[in-house]
Amino acid sequence: MHLLHAKFRVSEMTVTSPDNFLQKTMLASVEKTWEQCLGPLVSNLPDFATVIRKLRPKISFLFSTSF
Repeated sequence: MHLLHAKFRVSEMTVTSPDNFLQKTMLASVEKTWEQCLGPLVSNLPDFATVIRKLRPKISFLFSTSF
């Protein structure tokens, strides 16, 4: 069993696709607090949009190989 699938089972999450995993309401919440929460911890913090843009293909790849 793929690690991602196992994590969903343990946490009782129902996730069937990358879009379901990266939910718009969750992303909006993270974006609002991005600088405030991570800025003090990460030097040269990239902007939220850049990180999500680079993360989406990686999440899609995990879904294509795990289900």
